[in-house]
Amino acid sequence: MYINSTIGFGETNMELTFKEKSAWISFICTIGIFGYYFVELMALSGSDTGQTRTAALWLLGKILIMSVVVESVFHGMLAVANPSGAQMNGDERDRHIEQKANQYGYYVLSTGVIIVIGRMVVLEVFPGFDEARSSLAIPMLTMHMLMFSFVLSELTRFGAQILMHRWGE
Repeated sequence: MYINSTIGFGETNMELTFKEKSAWISFICTIGIFGYYFVELMALSGSDTGQTRTAALWLLGKILIMSVVVESVFHGMLAVANPSGAQMNGDERDRHIEQKANQYGYYVLSTGVIIVIGRMVVLEVFPGFDEARSSLAIPMLTMHMLMFSFVLSELTRFGAQILMHRWGE
């Protein structure tokens, strides 16, 4: 399999760095795998609660294993194709980009956690707002909301890395 690692912008071609290729791999894998997860999770909405809870847990386990395997395979292929890039920690620019991207991802994750905590407080204070009245009849909704926050923060982090590698900080 041949992967073209240049992107053309007008008259110039820009070579992708190892870190940028790694961010693209993680970004695409995360969208694909967790996109499938959330579509399947929505399909479970409204089903029998006992069966849905079991199915949701199996789906989560399957997705986590799939994520580790797929990311490991693709990053392993990248490391084999570019052994010198895999051994480098990156230069100062790469470290700065990683730090800024982590910061953006942290903001998204923190916002998601605050929303989930707010939801939990509302459900504690106002028991009438129970999950049975929710438009999303998904068991363990709080866990899935936290998972969504985590995935969205990772996509933000990878996307920020890609954009900053392409167009600067």
